[in-house]
Amino acid sequence: GWVTFVSPLGFEVILFLTNVCFWTLAGQLLDVRQAKRLFPLVGAGEWVAMVIGGFATPTIVALVGTANLFLISATGLGSALAIARVLMRDKASSSTDGSSEQVASDEADAKAPAASPLKNPYIFFMLVNNALSMVGFFFVDNALNGMAEQRYTNADQLAGFLGQLW
Repeated sequence: GWVTFVSPLGFEVILFLTNVCFWTLAGQLLDVRQAKRLFPLVGAGEWVAMVIGGFATPTIVALVGTANLFLISATGLGSALAIARVLMRDKASSSTDGSSEQVASDEADAKAPAASPLKNPYIFFMLVNNALSMVGFFFVDNALNGMAEQRYTNADQLAGFLGQLW
């Protein structure tokens, strides 16, 4: 049905947007030394959260029902947005007066013409490899979702299975 198409699409859009926003915020808040030290730890935390959330999904579904998972997700996203706003406000209020020199330097760098990264064969083949792997992933993912929807006809069972799987 339509859930097989809409649910994965919505999931991927939310996942993409939250990752872009999170890592952009992290890049703005941390300097290079801090980023080198903390990004691997933060990235590992994402996987730990996915494992814990995945195994907790059947229990949460049993307590609140499948439809209410969207409310829990929206609450989590709203909380993340509120925290990001506080962090950015704190960062803006703690910025130093010497930042105007950095801005002038950044503007000068932005005016310099940049070579197209696609002219580099290494970057081009990395992009092609990533694109092909994502196309393959989505074909397998849609096949899996179709088979799971046939096997688990109850929405709570399907949500529990997909939560544990992912």
